[in-house]
Amino acid sequence: VIVSSLLHGATVVYIGAAIWLVDFVYRCVTAAIFNEHKATFTVLPADVMKVTFPKGNSWKYKPGQFVFICVPSLSIFQWHP
Repeated sequence: VIVSSLLHGATVVYIGAAIWLVDFVYRCVTAAIFNEHKATFTVLPADVMKVTFPKGNSWKYKPGQFVFICVPSLSIFQWHP
């Protein structure tokens, strides 16, 4: 997509690509700095999976927030909210 946009003069694509790249690098650096957490997966009815993992005391959150979870055994480049 980026090469095609360069060939056709659509340089606005670089703005989206730069935002994605910054987000991706941030997630990789954050994942490398913080220790991995062991999670428990439970299969529930209707093809639903429950993921449970411990949270540290320093982890502050508010209702409506979410986290991105990476499962390295599936892919180190896929993060799921």
